[in-house]
Amino acid sequence: MRKPLFVLPLLFAVNFVYLFYEQQAGFNILIFNILLLGIMYFYKRIDFGIRIHVFVVSGLLISGCTVALFGAGVGLFGNVLSLLILSGIAAYPGLVVPLNVPLASTSAAISGPFNWLKAILSVPESGSETGKLLRKISLVAIPLLILAVFILLYSASSPYFNRLTGDFLANFNRFFKFLFSWISPEAFWMGIAAILMFFIYIFGSYNNSLNVFDETRGEDMVRSRKPFSGRSTLLKSEFKSGIILLILLNITLLVMNILDIYHVWLFFEWDGGYLKQFVHEGTWLLIVSV
Repeated sequence: MRKPLFVLPLLFAVNFVYLFYEQQAGFNILIFNILLLGIMYFYKRIDFGIRIHVFVVSGLLISGCTVALFGAGVGLFGNVLSLLILSGIAAYPGLVVPLNVPLASTSAAISGPFNWLKAILSVPESGSETGKLLRKISLVAIPLLILAVFILLYSASSPYFNRLTGDFLANFNRFFKFLFSWISPEAFWMGIAAILMFFIYIFGSYNNSLNVFDETRGEDMVRSRKPFSGRSTLLKSEFKSGIILLILLNITLLVMNILDIYHVWLFFEWDGGYLKQFVHEGTWLLIVSV
């Protein structure tokens, strides 16, 4: 059975917002702990045959019960600390040395969203029709989403590019105003944080080269290769998606440069605006886009 990669993160976010939006720490902490552990067990991210997993899960549940009984305090601190350690050991099940926990948690936070995208793109060709359709949509939707981010940056850095895109910034602001008229901004961003948290705990991974202390190898380094075990058709599809993204980004950057050359280098007209702010804000946004 294929795990619900789209639905479960959204349901997790909805439950997270329901439990914590405008709520004090109490019984909701314990409910959240049980919910998270259940999902992690479903995805086989915790193994009760590993001693450190048993210790951390026990600490999480005990501190959760303490918060449920006595409210925020030392119990809440212990619960947050247990959650941080849990994200590390989920990404690095063989972890033994405590010094590697912060690096494992950081690696999980960085790799989680990317691993989720890889899982979305790895739907086999022989899978269900729905799965293949979602994969084809994601191959186009992901480049378009990245393109929208770059258009937003270019629109903020250049008023000429913004006008060419039909006042993209104003439309972007109007969209969020409409969204926040139905959903509280705090609840929306809590939901986004919950989705990222889901990616960290369920899809986070660890690079052994980050170890402060190597737990598995001796003094001699041995080169090891991991042969590709997937399907060549998947690589071809991802290659096409990357080509689409590369072409779109280069076309966007070309248009941006042409507008700058025409309006700033050749035919610049000062409209009374603050030139220092115009130059430096645009430059920093372009640096971010790079």
